[in-house]
Amino acid sequence: MRGVEKILRRMTVQIYITDNCDQRCRHCYIFGADSNRKPNTMTLESFKAAVNLCVEYSKRSDIKIYWGITGGDPILHPQFWEIVNHMRSNGLKFVMIGNPFHMTENIFRRLKDYGCTQFQMSLDGLRENHDKNRKAGSFDA
Repeated sequence: MRGVEKILRRMTVQIYITDNCDQRCRHCYIFGADSNRKPNTMTLESFKAAVNLCVEYSKRSDIKIYWGITGGDPILHPQFWEIVNHMRSNGLKFVMIGNPFHMTENIFRRLKDYGCTQFQMSLDGLRENHDKNRKAGSFDA
């Protein structure tokens, strides 16, 4: 029973900060009904409030939180660096889930400085299948 108690002392909070993405993948639910719709974006104030509530809950409940920042493409959020700075200023490590098309070595280094421990992206199989679902040339990119 002790192992179960330890497992239940952790949770993952994945915060979806924006629909904004320039890839328009065939399988994506964001733009599935309307590929030209205006993306929704979480405000910086809402992000801070959500993080602060979760941090408070974590302390009160003695539950460790594993953080994820995702979206469409999180780095396209107009206040992305302020968002990750809020994480850093609270000593929170996080995983970023997005696509690699706007990532550079400099951005990866900067993200590490802000507390990003991993970057997660998807591959839809090998080149032919991946490019069919996403954008031509995206597998190689």
